[in-house]
Amino acid sequence: MNINKILKTLSRGDNYSHSLISFDDTLTCMYSYDGKEGFMIDNIQENDMWLGTESIYICVMFIKKEDRDRMKVFIDDLTEHKEDTSYAFSNLIRMITGNTTKVDKRFVCSSFVGYMMSYSDPKNLHRDYSNIRPEDVTILPRAFYVANVRDRNDFNTKHLEIQNKVKVIYNEYKDEISDYNNHLPKLMLQDRCDKLKTVDKILNWALSIITNS
Repeated sequence: MNINKILKTLSRGDNYSHSLISFDDTLTCMYSYDGKEGFMIDNIQENDMWLGTESIYICVMFIKKEDRDRMKVFIDDLTEHKEDTSYAFSNLIRMITGNTTKVDKRFVCSSFVGYMMSYSDPKNLHRDYSNIRPEDVTILPRAFYVANVRDRNDFNTKHLEIQNKVKVIYNEYKDEISDYNNHLPKLMLQDRCDKLKTVDKILNWALSIITNS
């Protein structure tokens, strides 16, 4: 069963049918989920699936070292206990309708990438990780577009250009990246304040009832 082909058919119009996450720009160690292996470690240089692809969208997200280390610990745990995790086949259909369910350590490829982003920092996602589709990886709030390549050969040709582009992005946005990674966005802070005000109102109402009774 070719999960990517099924995803492409079900998603109707989405440009991408698979998503992976890596901690370096060589893409020789990429993490994801597929229907055959469940949790998988892929290598763009060794897997012939990456020859003749239509398009590979590459983006980069800059996170704090401690967040990256936490993500690696989680991945190490998956690697050592592959028998405890599996592909979330039921969510393959439910993902299309937005009615996915959360089962511990069971993912489709995109919900795994979404979970890792959320595991790093909940601010990194624009929706619940369980509803992330492969196409959504292109619009993650703090994912900077780097390049589109056709396949492995095109990636190898453009690898130096991709490395330089990542450096340029970081140098241009490093102040914003640092601010985002170390502070709550104003909208989130306001939302938190509004919730606290609501709690205060409920407490005051409860106290008034107790006082008057």
